[in-house]
Amino acid sequence: MMKSMVNHYSRVTNPTIYENGKLYFSDLTLNGFLNSVESMESFRPAIEVDLIENKVTLIEKIKVPDFYKEKTWQAYWGNFSRIKNDDLWIYSWKAMDSLLIFDENMNLLKSVNAKSEFAKPLNTSSGDQTVEVQFQESITQTSYTSILYDPYREVYYRFVLIGRALDDSYLEDQFPTLKNDFSIIVLDKDFNILTEKRFPSKIHYPYKSFVGKKGLYLSRTNPFYEDINEDEVVFDVYEFT
Repeated sequence: MMKSMVNHYSRVTNPTIYENGKLYFSDLTLNGFLNSVESMESFRPAIEVDLIENKVTLIEKIKVPDFYKEKTWQAYWGNFSRIKNDDLWIYSWKAMDSLLIFDENMNLLKSVNAKSEFAKPLNTSSGDQTVEVQFQESITQTSYTSILYDPYREVYYRFVLIGRALDDSYLEDQFPTLKNDFSIIVLDKDFNILTEKRFPSKIHYPYKSFVGKKGLYLSRTNPFYEDINEDEVVFDVYEFT
């Protein structure tokens, strides 16, 4: 349990949530939970902390999706984005085309198609954990990086990292995937796909995006952006139709 507490993390696309005296957070474990069927079966990525009862609980109903249990994977593919909208929990796993929708009691309601038009069948290395192989897979394979909800327009944004060919510098670059094109899938409040827009590489930093009243803010802070200015942060604001 302490490993989960130490390894928990919180970000815009996977926030720690407080409700009615309880904290809900996600565990991004370092224990290699994708290495075997047994480890996948036992791993529980959702944690509840009852601040009133002083109790920490692994939520049994949130598990590694069955999709993953066909083989072993790189640790990279175990990332997921999780948000809450009203009484729904929405999970977007990096390797899965589908979104998993849970009710407020963590019961699975449905799996909905949210596949990118740029997605291709995954060609993974069956769990070779070297840094070089992980970099290769993260760069060349298309994956789903995060999901956001826009309450002003009642739509979801699902971010897609589009695979590309390797270049000679991929092991030297600190963030080589920021040289990849990316796309954003827009879904309505009922998870129907409305559109998908592709963005060129080396301009935006898609992981620094956020939602505002005017639209979706994408920052031009990609370290490979030639016109980056260290004295200011420039945002492009998009409203999808």
